[in-house]
Amino acid sequence: MYLKLFFSIVAIGLSALPIINILNRDSFESSVIKNLYSTDYLDKKINPYLIQNGISPEPGDVIIGKDGWLFLGDRHDNTLSASRIGSNTPKVAQTSHEIVENQKKWLDYYLENNVDDFKILVAPNKSTIYSQNMPQWAQPQSSSISEHLYKDNNIYLDLRPDLFADSALLYFRTDTHWNFYAAGIAFNKLINSLESKEKLTTPPPNWTQLGDVVPCASGDLARFLKIENPPQDTVSFSGINRLNSQFTHTIYDYENNSVVYEGTDPVFGNPHHPYLIHTPKSLNNKKVLWLSDSFGVAMTKHMTSTFSHVLKQHWKDVVASPRLENIIEKWQPDYVFVTVVERACLAEEFNERAPGSVELD
Repeated sequence: MYLKLFFSIVAIGLSALPIINILNRDSFESSVIKNLYSTDYLDKKINPYLIQNGISPEPGDVIIGKDGWLFLGDRHDNTLSASRIGSNTPKVAQTSHEIVENQKKWLDYYLENNVDDFKILVAPNKSTIYSQNMPQWAQPQSSSISEHLYKDNNIYLDLRPDLFADSALLYFRTDTHWNFYAAGIAFNKLINSLESKEKLTTPPPNWTQLGDVVPCASGDLARFLKIENPPQDTVSFSGINRLNSQFTHTIYDYENNSVVYEGTDPVFGNPHHPYLIHTPKSLNNKKVLWLSDSFGVAMTKHMTSTFSHVLKQHWKDVVASPRLENIIEKWQPDYVFVTVVERACLAEEFNERAPGSVELD
């Protein structure tokens, strides 16, 4: 009897879906039959109630935190599980040690090819900096997975103390990423860590000071939740963002040297394609190879206003590929910088051996 009742309810629900979707025609393409059975319309009505009770309709993508904070789920680099386990496993420690030793060999290679310095900025996961806003069951049990990367080398920059020490809003509540002010803190750390910084004109302090804090649209994590009226977010800017008109850029396609953009916005195109950003009024006539994921976007104005030539591409397309050696030997950058989010900092690409180095024991 109960089985019949269950199937009857399912049948009624399935027969009602096409009617609901037809009445709400803007929620689907009428020419696609499968969209007659789409649950998107119902999701947008039901999901807000789930979220209010701390239940994520898409737990693989996003976890519901406290006071409107959203965090990335395990579908993306196993972020949630990795952050809960943290650094207290032999595998994490061993992998980190191997990566550091290989990056030391890469530093040697860069120096042999007249690169002045090489730094890797690990952008902490949002859950690392704001773990107190995560639900109790998702709290990290130990330090972050990047913990071992900062030992016995001057390549990896530990941004966690700098971010923990600042009381301003550093990440978006509804987005994965840090904001412009946090990116400015990271850039300031980068500049101050350079061995050859005495050769550089360093950015004035106001470039990285806290600027405007204003409302903004919700971010990528909110979009996973499929709700009609996602909450507004807040963004913190740094001083450099007020100087948009002071710096103009010519952006070239690195592969064919054609001009693809001229203007005040240094962010352009597909991050997996190589673009050379030329900023004539930058502080230093220096060439930077910048291998960065999406956490570099908020730092782009800092980078391009400080260095005249910035060749930027996603690290996944260059690290551990022959392309890296080709760029170093042909383009001859003064600096090599990598920006990688913490959840990807132990990726196998970073374990690739440098040219001429021997395999680690």
